[in-house]
Amino acid sequence: THSYVPDCKGTPGSKSCASGSPTTFTGQGLEFAHQTIEDYKRNPTPFSLNDQTRFVNVLITDGETSDGSSSVQNALASMVTEGIPTYVIGFGTADELDEGQLDQYAMWGNTQKAIIVDPSKPESAAALADALTGIVSSLGLDACCVLNDCEADPEPADPHAVCGDGKVEGDEICDDGP
Repeated sequence: THSYVPDCKGTPGSKSCASGSPTTFTGQGLEFAHQTIEDYKRNPTPFSLNDQTRFVNVLITDGETSDGSSSVQNALASMVTEGIPTYVIGFGTADELDEGQLDQYAMWGNTQKAIIVDPSKPESAAALADALTGIVSSLGLDACCVLNDCEADPEPADPHAVCGDGKVEGDEICDDGP
């Protein structure tokens, strides 16, 4: 995960904090994410790439971008052209979010509709986790096989409970230590 946030403190001549509050350059952040993917494609070590390798981008934002930002539409369209969809998660209260703009970002990113998460609600951490889980699940990935060649080293058919791992599994009635 990478983020592009202009540094308000150490950048001489930076206009990112001219108004006294940080600004958001969503277009530049998306261009940075795209460049990171391209750099990875050139040197994917220690992993390998093949025709089945999929790339996605997740944009978590309030839907606002500052004057002077490069084009969000162009950045998203550039990724879509290369087969990289952008999933948009709007993170903020109803008063803070520009839901119309979030949905527009999702359309430009080829995922159609933004996912909204309100951090002022008690279940917001779970809602964000569920949103990210939903995105990963929609990709059809087997999480166990992402870093493991499951054909050469298959998952165990029936993993056994491990005593002392703090998880009550299998036929354990407790798991509080030794």
